[in-house]
Amino acid sequence: ESPMSPLVTMPKEKEASSFPAGLHVDTNGGCPRRFLATVLYLTSPVGGQTAFPLANVLSDGAGFDASVPVVHGHAASAESVDASILLIDNGVLHTRHAKAPAAVAAASQILADAESGTGFAAVAKKGSLVAFWCRRNDGSVCARSWHAGMHVGPGGVPKCIVRKFKSIPFDVWDGGEDAIATYVRATRMPHIPRKPRCTAEGVSYFQANPYTADGRELTGSIVWDGGLALSKFLTWRDANGTKVAGKEALELGAGTGVVGLTLGRLGAIVKLTDYAQEVLELLQQNVEANNLTTSVSVHHLNFEDTSTFLCHREGPRIDLIVGSEILYEQSHAAHLAGLLDAHIPAGSHSEFLLAYSHRAEAPLNEFVSRMFEFGFCLERLEDRDNRVVAGVKGSPAHVYDGSSFRPLMSAKDAIEAILKADFSTGNEGGPGGAG
Repeated sequence: ESPMSPLVTMPKEKEASSFPAGLHVDTNGGCPRRFLATVLYLTSPVGGQTAFPLANVLSDGAGFDASVPVVHGHAASAESVDASILLIDNGVLHTRHAKAPAAVAAASQILADAESGTGFAAVAKKGSLVAFWCRRNDGSVCARSWHAGMHVGPGGVPKCIVRKFKSIPFDVWDGGEDAIATYVRATRMPHIPRKPRCTAEGVSYFQANPYTADGRELTGSIVWDGGLALSKFLTWRDANGTKVAGKEALELGAGTGVVGLTLGRLGAIVKLTDYAQEVLELLQQNVEANNLTTSVSVHHLNFEDTSTFLCHREGPRIDLIVGSEILYEQSHAAHLAGLLDAHIPAGSHSEFLLAYSHRAEAPLNEFVSRMFEFGFCLERLEDRDNRVVAGVKGSPAHVYDGSSFRPLMSAKDAIEAILKADFSTGNEGGPGGAG
């Protein structure tokens, strides 16, 4: 356990690099047991951000509060991640310590990416506290945890911080990889407020820990921008004449359920579905928090298990299916398209609304192609200038007034419309920007 250590960095004129001290991982300097660091800012200098150029920012910062002083950049290259792994595997934990030609090249690669503005940076703001882990859930050193303080510019006060490092206890360290992984994983459990939050459309929701005790990730335990944007759209559309009161609705991969609960508040009969037991329990909690138990129910549904499909059960036809941020793994394309084909009969007037944030690994091409093969008609929501419309900030009218759906005539047309999209000025997510 290390004591708190103060550090003062004086302002300087523009330097050759934004990272004058290089980049490092916190297990450097003969401190292999470190797993957590905290930085408390005592001043608000010009510059001086703590940057994490290889950090993976999911869904444009989804889940972060808009007041958090974090600046998001673009994704680091695969070459930089490979370079990071090479350095760590060879015991090089600071870019200044690279000596061998391969290590020097790897260090130069991640520094070049950092200079271009990858990852994200915590703004040096008086009173802010940054806590970050340099070890993953499996206990290994995280290849994306390289970081550094950025250049402190002239015209402001010195950068004053206090640092505190946490290390794995010796008895745990001596217990081997499994003991280390269990210890680190427990510390990485984020604090989730027990009080519910509320969307702009009036839905109360609890969130939960996105990691289970055994290290499984539960992405449905937190709210994502796509769900908030789709909730706002449904509210706007209902106010403009497309009423859902009395309609049968189904939410796929509901997570916290904000989209389906919004439909419930608008008078729809809603089935919220997900596959993980922990998420189903969270859904039920959120249904009860909104006093919607008479019109909204929770069901287990697994895209890959047709026996869980609700179309096999007796009941009225589903009028509307909604989903947000549910197309992100390769297996999703065939299974999601097949599920929709099973639940929406040919010739029906049922519709499926999808809020989608594109990720490089998402199986977009296959999903779109399969949807056309099944005979679906695909459309994109656009403004009068043919730009994509969506957003989580502002009133529904501010975001969606003037928008309408444009038909996409082929799979190629649909894929290009998504990959080469122009976005409206109101297309904003949380602090991460455009969605």
